[in-house]
Amino acid sequence: MRIGIAGILNKPIIANSLGGTEEFTYQLCQQLVKRGHKVTLFATQDSKTSAKIEPTISSKKIKGIIESGIEVRFLYHLLQAREIAKKSSNFDIIHNNYYDSFLLMPFVDWFKCPVVTTVHNDFWQFKNMRYFFQKTQRSEKDLMVFVSKMAKNLAHDPKDSAVIYNGIEIKNYPFMEENSQKYLFWLSRFAKEKGPAQAIEVALETKNPIILAGGSPQTQELTSYYAHYVRPYLSETIQFLGSQDAQTKVKLYQEARAFLFPIQWEEPFGLVMIEAMATGTPVVTFARGSIPEVVKDGVTGFVVNPSDEDIRGDWIIKKTGTEGLSEAVERIYSMSDSDYKIMRENCRTRVEKNFAVERMVDEYEKVYQKILEGHSRKK
Repeated sequence: MRIGIAGILNKPIIANSLGGTEEFTYQLCQQLVKRGHKVTLFATQDSKTSAKIEPTISSKKIKGIIESGIEVRFLYHLLQAREIAKKSSNFDIIHNNYYDSFLLMPFVDWFKCPVVTTVHNDFWQFKNMRYFFQKTQRSEKDLMVFVSKMAKNLAHDPKDSAVIYNGIEIKNYPFMEENSQKYLFWLSRFAKEKGPAQAIEVALETKNPIILAGGSPQTQELTSYYAHYVRPYLSETIQFLGSQDAQTKVKLYQEARAFLFPIQWEEPFGLVMIEAMATGTPVVTFARGSIPEVVKDGVTGFVVNPSDEDIRGDWIIKKTGTEGLSEAVERIYSMSDSDYKIMRENCRTRVEKNFAVERMVDEYEKVYQKILEGHSRKK
């Protein structure tokens, strides 16, 4: 197949990317090329994959730039989308991997081939966003792929859609059967919906050290959030490390006693959870978004209801909110060596069976083939 992939522009798509969307796109390109497909990636000039790169602009030239209140990257995404539309006759299928997937959709009426869009965000659950997608998606040609069942349900189960779980290159996350470290670990894009403040709260409640890592706050809003909710608590036992290279990130996963993921939004998937579990580290998290589909309660970690007013399921931990997360953490710390070892093995096994990148790309190939066969019948 001749496959065109629309990639984000605010970050380069490279090996060991720091963000989930670009990591997904990189692995998709690598696997599709490996399987013999002719893949063209529309992305930044500083992207590096096995696919042919159609460069738009360097990510460094538009990173964080705002003009008249508008992020400059949006303008270049639109220019890139226009270029993809002009060249769409060169492809059998276009795979839209913009995080802001709506930026490509107004152009699809001029595409000469079907479009598959992976929905990496929660936009579909909102009334006006959903209306926009419904107006721009060509039901006879295009297909939406949601990265979890919950994400699809929140989108009110649109027609012409599928669910494919994200996957990782498991060999990049070596399993560690045992570890002697005792710290908690939080890693994500630095944003308040990812719960860094709640992670610190749990560390303080349980009196355990915690390491926080990820992109440093960039916007004025997040800088203010960091100054109020994070910086005052930093100490020898509460550390914020910022972005880390791939090797360091894996080591931090491997040696953590537990991975904290106290999300404050309906997370469509959350690659960091399967990265942590691949190394053997159990996950403690709120039952929001896709979490109950990814983390098996009591087996690969613990799932906790967000509050007494927001009950999502009957989990092992009956307390809610950060009190529930703290109880879950204490359970993990109090496990016998043998029980903790079993939980670590369960984590690795779950990722191998359900979240390997090879399985993910198998499913996308099936989607591509299905939509192309349907498109051929309608010609």
